[in-house]
Amino acid sequence: MLFAKQALIISSAAAALFAGSNLIDGNVIPSSGTATIASAQIVGEQSGPAGQIRPGSVAALIEAALLSSTPATPQVSDADTATSPMHEAYAIRVFDPIWSRRGARDFQAYLRDAEARGLNIDPTLSIRVDLAVNQISSRDPHERANADLLLSRVFVALADHMRNGPFNDSPGLTDQVEQVDPEPLHTELAYAGDGRFDYAALDPAHDEYDALLEARTLYVDYAQSGGFTPVPQIDGALERGDVDPVIETVRLRLAEEGFTANTGGGMFVMAAISQDKENTPDPDDTDISPASHRFDERFEAALIDFQEHNGLEPDGVLGPNTIDALNVTAAEKVARIDANLERWRWMPADFGDHHVRVNIPSFRVEGYENGRETIEMRTIVGLPGRATPVFSDTIEYIVANPQWYVPESILARDKLDDIQADPGYVSSHGYYVLDRNTGEQVDAYDVDWSAPGVVDNYRLVQRASEDNALGPVKIMFPNEHAVYLHGTPSDSLFEHGIRAFSSGCIRLERPEDMARWVSRVGQIENGSETLNSAWANGQSAQVELERPIPVYILYYTVEVNDEGEVMFLRDIYDRDPALMTALNEWELTLPINSES
Repeated sequence: MLFAKQALIISSAAAALFAGSNLIDGNVIPSSGTATIASAQIVGEQSGPAGQIRPGSVAALIEAALLSSTPATPQVSDADTATSPMHEAYAIRVFDPIWSRRGARDFQAYLRDAEARGLNIDPTLSIRVDLAVNQISSRDPHERANADLLLSRVFVALADHMRNGPFNDSPGLTDQVEQVDPEPLHTELAYAGDGRFDYAALDPAHDEYDALLEARTLYVDYAQSGGFTPVPQIDGALERGDVDPVIETVRLRLAEEGFTANTGGGMFVMAAISQDKENTPDPDDTDISPASHRFDERFEAALIDFQEHNGLEPDGVLGPNTIDALNVTAAEKVARIDANLERWRWMPADFGDHHVRVNIPSFRVEGYENGRETIEMRTIVGLPGRATPVFSDTIEYIVANPQWYVPESILARDKLDDIQADPGYVSSHGYYVLDRNTGEQVDAYDVDWSAPGVVDNYRLVQRASEDNALGPVKIMFPNEHAVYLHGTPSDSLFEHGIRAFSSGCIRLERPEDMARWVSRVGQIENGSETLNSAWANGQSAQVELERPIPVYILYYTVEVNDEGEVMFLRDIYDRDPALMTALNEWELTLPINSES
């Protein structure tokens, strides 16, 4: 339900109380993210006895439309908004019109620019808004009321989408970190109508969102300039030293997107926005001589650069997966950017000055202090069949040299067959067995590992050691998913570009460094010394954070890195298509009963 948290039901009796005064001072508190707004003086046009609204006035028509199930006129019917911020905004001002000419024109301009933010606007709605803007100054009270209500409805609908998205309850579209606290839109509606609203407040207040908007401009420009040259499929794969006519086509295709062999990689930067498509290719890379057919070192460097920026293993081989990526159109890349702009609208307005952030598709973790990134490293995340969930929580404590209490699901899927074949597997791999009912240790040979429900009755625990699955440390934020940050003995896996190997938890490339960072930012007294001592002595130690640190597990498949390069990451859990389809099918429109 839209605005379930912020809706305020104002009954007719309450509205009558508001109507008892000709002047109401609205000492409103500006919403977070908005510019400072001066207090508004809201004057009702009512002039009847005891401040009642004058019959036949614009305010009377608006009141009738909002408070009655029977429309005030055939054109105005907004009874379904009686519990919305829109209703609250009108009731506070005794149902006077909200929109000034200045406010209406400002909103009209913002709506026209909404497409640049990846939003679909019903063309007929845009026409109706344009008409409403022209009717704001009408002397016909019916036209004036209709125009005012329409603009308010569109503002509230658009603001709700920008703040919360339209897909909160849709199956398969559950990448929200948390339920976003709605903003006081009834206040913002009033200031928008008055022409004193900062529309930037509707956008997520994150630099990453702004960077994606710039990236979108770049790829819209690519699409409008004719897109990218298609690359034909080939039999097998090509690598350095091979000669094939398709290489000439690939050279052109790479250069069109800024990947030229003489750049040394990473030339795909946001400054390219102003560059015309026909001027993009380097003459050396699009030479039609036979040399352009040769897979040389420079071509390989450009190809690796492209692979690194498009979620591929950067092996420098031109095979089917790389050709498929080369054939992703500019319009399709715009759609992927739009999907990630939408994900940013689902995020909290503020992550906090100190926090940890994991982006699953980028296989990286970052730690922030005072709003700046001060640590980052590679990660390993869940396999597609054991996906790392998207959520937020708070880091509470660190365990050095942890034991691993094997989850029931992993015991059943990964360990049970080996133990059934040979119970000696338990001790040979550093495990022991606990009876879940008594908590006592039992001999693995005394357990019937083929009995139904055995994983519910016994717990497998791995002792702390160099071979322990959690490595030297685990960083805990207790949650329903049983997901946390930890080390791993399998360091070689970090050499892969695509690192989806875990059962859901997040493995850290440098776990000791992250643990020391968390202990410092979490204000653990002598935290690093305690951890270092535990590692040196091989003893387990648990330390509690004095200042818990928020942690956000996110899912963004398009990013702009610190060098301004757009990174199209591997959609490892195949979540983009459902969101792109939903966005393509959704458009901002209004119910038929709000026609004006």
